[in-house]
Amino acid sequence: MKKGEYLVEFNNILLNTMNSIDLDIKIKLHNLISSFKEEINNNFNLLLEANKIDIENKNGFQINLETINNICDLVLKETYSYGDVTLSQRNEQLNITYGKQITNIGTVCTIFNGNTYILIEMLLRNLLSNNANIFIYNNYMYGTNTYIIEITKEILRKNNLNPDMINQFITEDYQSILKNTTSIDLVVCIGNKELQSIVLEQSKTKTLISGYENFEIYIDSLEHIEFLEHIMSQGLNITLYAKESLGVINEEIILVLDEDEAISMINNTGSKYSTSIFTEDTEIASKFLKEIKSNQVLVNTSPTIERFLDIKQSDLYLEKTIIYPVSNKLDGTNTQIKIEQ
Repeated sequence: MKKGEYLVEFNNILLNTMNSIDLDIKIKLHNLISSFKEEINNNFNLLLEANKIDIENKNGFQINLETINNICDLVLKETYSYGDVTLSQRNEQLNITYGKQITNIGTVCTIFNGNTYILIEMLLRNLLSNNANIFIYNNYMYGTNTYIIEITKEILRKNNLNPDMINQFITEDYQSILKNTTSIDLVVCIGNKELQSIVLEQSKTKTLISGYENFEIYIDSLEHIEFLEHIMSQGLNITLYAKESLGVINEEIILVLDEDEAISMINNTGSKYSTSIFTEDTEIASKFLKEIKSNQVLVNTSPTIERFLDIKQSDLYLEKTIIYPVSNKLDGTNTQIKIEQ
């Protein structure tokens, strides 16, 4: 497909996604998450069939039902969803009620590497916030992801919601796509530094970045070398640093003078997602924990021990201040409500 043709296709999909949002939604959005979890568990064998094709084509990894359920449970624990009132106070002297209420951001464009777990968590979190979401990625895990999206679309149909709230577009030409995103309300980039740089440079709207599953490890001691070799064999996105004096020779390892140089390099060029140090020196470990700028810092532990998406639910909704006469109720449905952002 020529460049102009696929941009037309993208814009059509984007327009459908943008027009899918129902601001007067009546159902409890947590119920959509519960329905998703139920559908996945009831149809996991079918999902595995789609996943198997991706694996056979060397285009994916084997998904795990427990991990998917953990993601669902994590999102279900969120306190607030679209329309919820977070504060309501009355001022009798001024004869007004004022408060805060959760509203949606609008249309979210998620650019990522195709990892199905990312797709699921972003999909569920945006549903909870009543955001429409278009996922943009290369075709990695395409079969698995397409099945996930189709299950979600069917859930939306059953609840009288527009299935175009969730869409996907396959491309690696992120620069051209981002030039056409002025009407998107939020761009979320989940990936390595290279992808983040492209998105931050080209995005025309508010942008969030995440270094999900991009790890940094600093080796200060060889006491855990066998464990480290096991980690490196898992095919993860790991940048490995080692102290020069250890005598480690490997073209994939970045040699540094000491922990100060490692900390400086990781803070300046790292993903800021998850960073580990392997050392027997408690003072160096304490310094590392204090100075590393990362969402997760670990000592003598695999950086993959807890995988999480470092984008919060509150990143995906707005909290509006609402002021109206005392006689009205703060339920988000009264047309006399005055809204100040």
